[in-house]
Amino acid sequence: MPIPVKDITGEKFGRLTAVRFIERRKNNTMWLCACECGGEKVTSAGSLRVGDAKSCGCLNREHMKRIGARRRVHDGGELDAEKVRRLFHYDPETGALTYARPVHPFKVGDTVGTVHKKSGYRVLTVNGRFYHAARVIWLHMTGTWPDGLVDHINRVRTDNKWSNLRVVSRAQNAMNVSRRKDNKSGVTGVHFHKKSGRWVAEIGQKYIGLFATKDEAAAVRKAAAEQQYGEYAGEP
Repeated sequence: MPIPVKDITGEKFGRLTAVRFIERRKNNTMWLCACECGGEKVTSAGSLRVGDAKSCGCLNREHMKRIGARRRVHDGGELDAEKVRRLFHYDPETGALTYARPVHPFKVGDTVGTVHKKSGYRVLTVNGRFYHAARVIWLHMTGTWPDGLVDHINRVRTDNKWSNLRVVSRAQNAMNVSRRKDNKSGVTGVHFHKKSGRWVAEIGQKYIGLFATKDEAAAVRKAAAEQQYGEYAGEP
């Protein structure tokens, strides 16, 4: 016999307030929560109680924004467009970033940097400081550091062709991702809810609703993503 769901409606956890019960997942219950910033988050009661879930993600975004601001100031002092253009040659058509002058042990024409094993992005170092190649390329082409994240439109993280790069916010970048490996529906943001026999549609941590068919859930999810993120909505 299933254990009764403990009602936490109205209880506050950090910036989150439990609004309503969504479903039971294994040994936990999932709740739709409203955040003080106006956002929403679907999370487990366990995560709320132990403090793993404190906001819709706005706390982390605020933290990353502070870090990003410090990083941009530091980058501007350490490396500027003039120095980048002296050190490197960039081909916008192929995305290749190569050495424009010999830098031991590299010679002119050698590819700059390596592909990071965990992230899959090409990275490089200048004077012992770590940089993402795509950000350095943006500086090379525009003369300024990108005011945000550099997104790879086709989701291929090593494809640094100029036509494949754009500056986006963290939320926009999060939309242009491939389906998770554990996704069983074949559609990003859609999964089957066993208890109700219906399909759940979500955008990130934002719950959209339950639908009778997978196609209906996918269509509603796609429309909501396009309305919220426009060209950055990505593919299902």
